[in-house]
Amino acid sequence: MDDMLKRLRETCGAVASAVVGKDGLMMHHDVPDEVALDTFGIMSATIVGASITAATELGRDEPSRIVVEAGDLNMIIYNAGKRALLVVAVPRDRAMEDVDKVVQDILAKAKEI
Repeated sequence: MDDMLKRLRETCGAVASAVVGKDGLMMHHDVPDEVALDTFGIMSATIVGASITAATELGRDEPSRIVVEAGDLNMIIYNAGKRALLVVAVPRDRAMEDVDKVVQDILAKAKEI
């Protein structure tokens, strides 16, 4: 899994990627050293939890993908099954469709967790 995350740097220009438990526990990661892993994981899970709650209140399905636009960066959080999330931070000029295609193998593997 770690090798798959590292390949995201080469294929998508990812500046950070991680598989995080829905409880916020960091499972696998390829993030810069200065990132506080606990905080990154917990806040990513919190974003997903809030989005699920909002969607449920509207009578909709859980979101499959959440995009946070932050300056020149898009942080994309994918729902990866019952227990995990995939978080990928890419330059904002990277097409979402390209990232979606590249992460499919990682999502399939994360769903096995």
